[in-house]
Amino acid sequence: MTVADYFTWLGDPPNGIAPRRPTIADVGSDAYENVPGEEPDERYGVRAEHANQWSQQIPGLARVASPAKISVRINAGAPFVHSVATVRGDVLTSGITATDGGTGIVQLTWPADTFPPFITEPMASLNGTTAGMIAAVYIANGVEVRTFGSNGSAADLPFTVALG
Repeated sequence: MTVADYFTWLGDPPNGIAPRRPTIADVGSDAYENVPGEEPDERYGVRAEHANQWSQQIPGLARVASPAKISVRINAGAPFVHSVATVRGDVLTSGITATDGGTGIVQLTWPADTFPPFITEPMASLNGTTAGMIAAVYIANGVEVRTFGSNGSAADLPFTVALG
């Protein structure tokens, strides 16, 4: 079984490998066995049962983890990326472009292969005590977010979107 020698969430762009979520193959196996008669003392060594559990837990958590959460604020009507949290750790606010698409419309875009393929729709929420509504949908290499005030009219409001 071949284990990836790169961080799967990052991919291996020089070799044409796009980012992806880890699988059991990336953590070795889920069928490790202790050497008969040589089971390690749990205080000092890892037992096969531990490694098998990790091998199942890591891909399981990866299936439901958001590869990125992006917070946007508005300054004088213009959106800007305030903060970014990613599994990769190397995607900065400067790597995400916020484009004003009109009142209450923000497109967030990033370079191709920044994130692995999404498996759920984006989840967006308004920040703080802001009253209103929000909707988000994926676009090419990005997400479009629409915000509405409590009266239902388009409004420029701060938000966070979690990618799935």
